[in-house]
Amino acid sequence: FNVLALLSYAQHINYFRLNIGPKVELYDVISEDGVSFTPNLDAGASFFIGKQFSKQLFAEVGLLKNDYRSKVVISPTDMDEPKFEPYVTSVYPSFSSIQACLLGGYTKQMSEKWSIFGQIGVSFFISKKLDREGSFMEVDDLYSSSKQSIGSISLISYSNGYEAGNLIFRADVGAHRRLSKTLFFDFRFSARASNLLLSQYQIEYETTTSINSGKKLATINNYGRSLGLFLGLKYTINDFVSD
Repeated sequence: FNVLALLSYAQHINYFRLNIGPKVELYDVISEDGVSFTPNLDAGASFFIGKQFSKQLFAEVGLLKNDYRSKVVISPTDMDEPKFEPYVTSVYPSFSSIQACLLGGYTKQMSEKWSIFGQIGVSFFISKKLDREGSFMEVDDLYSSSKQSIGSISLISYSNGYEAGNLIFRADVGAHRRLSKTLFFDFRFSARASNLLLSQYQIEYETTTSINSGKKLATINNYGRSLGLFLGLKYTINDFVSD
């Protein structure tokens, strides 16, 4: 019975696709002094099955792997040496996740081999795991613009944790290139964001060159905002047949 039910369900699926590609997560930084977000190139992957309702309208459901990692740059304004090189922290792995995603879209055939499409939808977490707990310390040298050592910086990252956000909104635009009767090349640009905070961590740093030797604090907030460029393959299982 289970096999028959699976075969019956498969008849309603028109295609599946697999995508992978680079992405950049965008973080908000609340800082007392001189800490800002800097892009960190990462990668994501996804698998979807799709159903066509007409030649233009379709829907997809799938799973995606998305890890949240960030870097910040520290450029204190009260350093003794004004022409310093900003310090870029090591990559901070906040948490990794698997998300379920539902998308609806519209496609337009441009030629025999090319079509373009747009999609909107939502994803939510079905699995997530903190990649760093407790505190993490790094100590490094600071350099002037002439590459001479002018002191050091000590930095502690801590309080990495989840927040209330669980729903992420998504919009994709892209194109399909027919490779054969059943196989297509899938090229897409994806933007994502949540209306609630997903996660947060703090950093505390101190430099030996600072006129004010007190420690400085910053909070790094993750609202799930990201931009990605994903490549993949789309394979047709059942051609769409209008009623």
